Amino acid sequence: MPYRAPMAAPRDLERTVLADIHDLALAERTPEGFFHGLTPLLRDALRFDAGCWHGADPVTGFLTSTVSDGLDLGSFEQAAQLEIWSDDATRFAAIRAAGRLADTVHRATRGHPEHSVRYRELLSGHHFVDELRINFDHHGGRWGSAALMRERDQRPYGADELRLAARAARAIGTALSRYALPAPAAAAATKMDGPAVAVISAAGRLTAADPAAEALLAELADDPRSGALPGSRGSARTALPTALTTIVEQARGRLGPGAAERRSGPG
Repeated sequence: MPYRAPMAAPRDLERTVLADIHDLALAERTPEGFFHGLTPLLRDALRFDAGCWHGADPVTGFLTSTVSDGLDLGSFEQAAQLEIWSDDATRFAAIRAAGRLADTVHRATRGHPEHSVRYRELLSGHHFVDELRINFDHHGGRWGSAALMRERDQRPYGADELRLAARAARAIGTALSRYALPAPAAAAATKMDGPAVAVISAAGRLTAADPAAEALLAELADDPRSGALPGSRGSARTALPTALTTIVEQARGRLGPGAAERRSGPG
């Protein structure tokens, strides 16, 4: 197990983390860069071993982008299915409905993670003992989410870490909402004359796309720095961009039209 420095007092650590999030948000110009910066900033504070960060459409809550640290993005389709179809108490939507910003598998199941379908079907197979799931809310909208996992040689998350995650969530949500301000140059670059058409199989794989759709898919592609780290669990890219995977799963369930907006390009 890698060496971890002793933890500061909870309140001192909280102040330091919130100040660092504020400084990082001012320094980074894109949500993807912000997420990449959050990983080392929060790794020691929350003591996670792997995770993924998501941007979200604040109106629908649909996930629109992924930045991964040490995870196989090829599992994202399964994660999307569990988020939409299961009744797991740690779904991002369920956490919001419960009035919480953050929750963990162990807290939600009262110390019985085997009661969680997400734990049984996804986490345990990757040798994780617990997962911290966070929503980044601001002014009533969910601007992003994160799932941060601990491996089996660690203890489950505790109350101090949950409190820190909730405080950090508010600061991160505020920062993400600022990144979503319109960027005129980016808007002009993505204007299309007509619809883009892509065909997705029942297995969630792209089978055909016209040139406009190919260009749009390239633009929506998750950050190329995401994916498994050297020596970690898997491949670097998922079959479809996060935004499209989420919408496809919504459509598969016949839950009505699916739509999600995300900012593109620098700004």
